Amino acid sequence: MNDGYRLTDLERRLHNLLMVGTIAAVDTQTARCRVEVGSITTTWLPWLTQRAGPDRTWWAPEPGEQVLMLSPSGDTAQAIVLPALYRAAHPAPGERVTHHVTEYADGTRIDYDREAGHLTVDCVGDVTIRGGRTLHIDFGGSITLDASDVTINAPVQVNASVTASGDMVADGVSQVDHIHDGDSGGKTSPPKR
Repeated sequence: MNDGYRLTDLERRLHNLLMVGTIAAVDTQTARCRVEVGSITTTWLPWLTQRAGPDRTWWAPEPGEQVLMLSPSGDTAQAIVLPALYRAAHPAPGERVTHHVTEYADGTRIDYDREAGHLTVDCVGDVTIRGGRTLHIDFGGSITLDASDVTINAPVQVNASVTASGDMVADGVSQVDHIHDGDSGGKTSPPKR
């Protein structure tokens, strides 16, 4: 092998070690994607994830997302895709070092401010929490629940006082407006407030 060929091959491999490209297509069944780098579209390549053993994470890149392609020995057929790089079309969702932010295309946002010790989850859709055993919520302060309606499909045990500013209805009977049959055949007046 002559020196000119070897030098050209080394330069090509060096050039291919790290390349910035854009996701062209994603195959979620095989966890592979194709990357556009200039006028070239790669073969199907794996993308880097946080965990891929017994504990696994999943977050597929999307077409149009800017990524870095790492090609061992400069061989692009063996490349690994490293998501992702911010750009004008998809800027960073936060501006401070002390924030950890995940923002989704539908507007849902998870934001933890380490400096303030404040977690905000702003979901535009439904939220489901499932557990096989016990859910324990322990706060040092108060809890406020605002909703249009609350349904509990299980017995409830309260180990402290309960204060209600509205009516309580038990088995169709209002605790505020209920009346009883009186001793003399009439009806009692509603409870006093």
